[in-house]
Amino acid sequence: MFNLSDQLDEDFSNTPWGQVLLQEVKEEVTDDITMLEKVEKDLKKEPDLEKFYQTIRSDLDQLENLKNSLTSWNKAYEIAINFKFVTWPRNKVEQEDLKDKAKQVRDEVKKKLTKILDKILIETSQEANQDIYDMYAILKKLQNLILTFEKEFERRKREKNIVDFSDIEHFALTILLKQEEVAKKYQDKFEEIAIDEYQDSNLVQEYILTAISRKNNIFMVGDVKQSIYKFRQAMPELFLNKYESYQKKENKKPEEDLKIQLFKNFRSKQNVLQFTNLLFENIMSKKLGDIEYDQEEFLNLGANYPKSHQNEKIEINILDPVAEEEISQEEDESEEVQENIEEVELEAKFVANKIQKMIESKFQVWDKSQEKYRDLQCRDIVILLRATSTAAPIYEQELLNLQLPVFADSSQEYLDSIEIQTIMSLLKIIDNPIQDIPLVTVMRSNIGRFTDDELIEIRLVDKQDNFYNCLQKAKLSTDKELRQKIENFLDNLTKWRKEQEYLALDELIWKIYEDTGYYHYCRTNAKWFFKTSQPKNVIRKSQTI
Repeated sequence: MFNLSDQLDEDFSNTPWGQVLLQEVKEEVTDDITMLEKVEKDLKKEPDLEKFYQTIRSDLDQLENLKNSLTSWNKAYEIAINFKFVTWPRNKVEQEDLKDKAKQVRDEVKKKLTKILDKILIETSQEANQDIYDMYAILKKLQNLILTFEKEFERRKREKNIVDFSDIEHFALTILLKQEEVAKKYQDKFEEIAIDEYQDSNLVQEYILTAISRKNNIFMVGDVKQSIYKFRQAMPELFLNKYESYQKKENKKPEEDLKIQLFKNFRSKQNVLQFTNLLFENIMSKKLGDIEYDQEEFLNLGANYPKSHQNEKIEINILDPVAEEEISQEEDESEEVQENIEEVELEAKFVANKIQKMIESKFQVWDKSQEKYRDLQCRDIVILLRATSTAAPIYEQELLNLQLPVFADSSQEYLDSIEIQTIMSLLKIIDNPIQDIPLVTVMRSNIGRFTDDELIEIRLVDKQDNFYNCLQKAKLSTDKELRQKIENFLDNLTKWRKEQEYLALDELIWKIYEDTGYYHYCRTNAKWFFKTSQPKNVIRKSQTI
């Protein structure tokens, strides 16, 4: 018999949620202990800093006590709410630099620890369990809402004969599982099935590919270390299960599946690979990264470089921007964005100057085609960025400032162009015309051809209403010429809104191009721009509208 009282009294550390939260606290406390132990070691060497050493020692004792309590939620909670850093001594000493450094590290530990304790260890086990039970009714309603929405969404799609990519996957799977003759047909058809980027496969794809295979004709290539699509329902565990169960050729029995390890790297030099292995050997494990990064997983040299080329040292440059006042959580997020941009500019300046110095100093690189060393050229250099949308234009500009040729492989500038934004705005008002900014954007463009004075006149018809309704009212109160222009624009908009119900998106866009002549307008202007405005030292990605 279920007893809610017993469940509420259970230690929250025994629940999946409690275990995850306590693990997060443990990782923070462990990091804090490591930071303070380094400071303690330095302070212990100086007799004059005894009071400061004892203060750090007191902090470490409390942290060790908290860490040891993390197997029990109630015990950890009790220690956390009573956790208090003792006051930092104010004694003046000769080693002020060391004292200030110790205080700086301690302040950072206090800030980090306080933040995580105030977020996690804020209630007893019973209160935490009660929160979970209280959430059940809310989550149940959310579940029902999602299921109801899914059914209604499916019904609406069927009415319009619409399917999305996910639907196609599930329809295919349903056919293959329920109609064995269809699956058998494909099993006989395919001699081999090759799957790339297998670490990013999901369960639906796995079932589809298994259904059309003969079990012994699937070849999969993947690297779980490159799995980045869990948010898209990718399941790297599919890869890991096979990686752990498949056998190498020398150990494989006839009935077992074969594992071939592609451990050689043909892109990098030995020094780069050694440093990469050293780094990931220390941070990647089964727990963090789903795989143990050991000798079995090391990147091994596959490229053929001269021996002298292998002994180069790895160079790491760490930029420490001038510290500014911290932005509080209450301040506008735009300030944080601005701060990030400033850091990117600093990095971009450094990289641009570094490249210029390497070019000017005639830095030597190995040319495989000529089998000899030669001077570094700009085309030998690639700048790798985690994200290009914001950073690429900044790097591009800094390189241009030093008269260095640059090609930025980024679609951001193209998508932000006025031609693309105009069509995007038109698609928005076809979906919903009660959007003032997209509506005025289209009206003011070569598609609508309304002048600023005409837009003002329409706006003044009713200052309180939305712009679309002002258009409707302006048909009755403006002069004949403007009235005709408004009617033509609204007629086109009505026509496109009807056509979007049965035309595919690409067909609708092309229809708009044909109806408005906008495609030819953009082509004409693009030719003029590239003939007259393109900077000589900029190589840009060619795009066609």
